[in-house]
Amino acid sequence: MSQLTNQIAVVTGAGRGIGRAIALKFAAEGADVVCVSRTAENSEKVANEVRALGRKAWAHAVDVADANSVNAAAIRRGRGVSVARS
Repeated sequence: MSQLTNQIAVVTGAGRGIGRAIALKFAAEGADVVCVSRTAENSEKVANEVRALGRKAWAHAVDVADANSVNAAAIRRGRGVSVARS
């Protein structure tokens, strides 16, 4: 059993490239994945790929350089951010 089994991973830059690869690898290792990228379209595309692997996934379009955007996304998921660095 992987250390990621039944954990939730937040992957920034998940919409393409290395971030996408990380999101899919984490899902393959048993994690549910919050896919964060600058565009909703890319986030949702990768979230659907994660779901196809049998894991839960959520898609968010967030500018991670903006702490207010990050906190707003976290609140939509039901939690605030206690520490955010930019």
